[in-house]
Amino acid sequence: MQRNVCRYLLFMPDLCISIPFLKCLLIRIGSWRKNSIQLCFSTKNYLQLLQSGGHGTERKSWLLKAPWHMNHINEIWKLHPSAKIIMPQRSPVGLIPSLGSLHARFYGIVTDNVQPEEIGKYQYWQWKTIMSRFLNARKENLDKRDQIVDVYFEDLVKDPIGVVKRVYENFGWELKDNVVRRMQAYLDGTEGDGSGSRAKKKKHIYEIDWFGVSEKTLAETPEIQKYCKEYGLELRYKHSDEVATSK
Repeated sequence: MQRNVCRYLLFMPDLCISIPFLKCLLIRIGSWRKNSIQLCFSTKNYLQLLQSGGHGTERKSWLLKAPWHMNHINEIWKLHPSAKIIMPQRSPVGLIPSLGSLHARFYGIVTDNVQPEEIGKYQYWQWKTIMSRFLNARKENLDKRDQIVDVYFEDLVKDPIGVVKRVYENFGWELKDNVVRRMQAYLDGTEGDGSGSRAKKKKHIYEIDWFGVSEKTLAETPEIQKYCKEYGLELRYKHSDEVATSK
């Protein structure tokens, strides 16, 4: 029973469980992190099942995306020693309010009792721990420094294709011209559903004040200061749209 609870919590706990109950579980279940390897192992089995059943049998690699992977770098590399990691970097002072907004939107699917301040404080509490674990994992895996590339949020917003080219170059992958053309067409809104066009993107509306954690509190948090120093990030709040429109 405990293992099943831990797996569920490690997947996407924020979306379906009330925050006070969730925090209580994470604090009380002292061995939940020890079982995190089980979640990663289950994910590996799932991918092997897909590949064995004809779904992507020609694939040489799988692309997985989730913010919570940041909390399990050691486990991922233990089960997938050759895994390549693309690590988005953004100042936590701007990231945490943005995550609070995202959390509130998803949480609103399962409840009408969305409390932004509670969500903001939870994200603050959670990501202080995740950042510390991530920094430690990077130091413990210096032999894998060539298997991870840091991608800065501002660079991705301003020059997405340039960032993709750098990632491919870093990992020694071939980026074909037709793929670059398709990416550019997507960004121009001429390929796909048009959602790639910046002109058509809807603004992400939120304010830091909604989430009960001030810019001063975030900027003065030791874990955040240490993380920003490590990756050269600003200790100031910057809304997503400010990054998108800055030059």
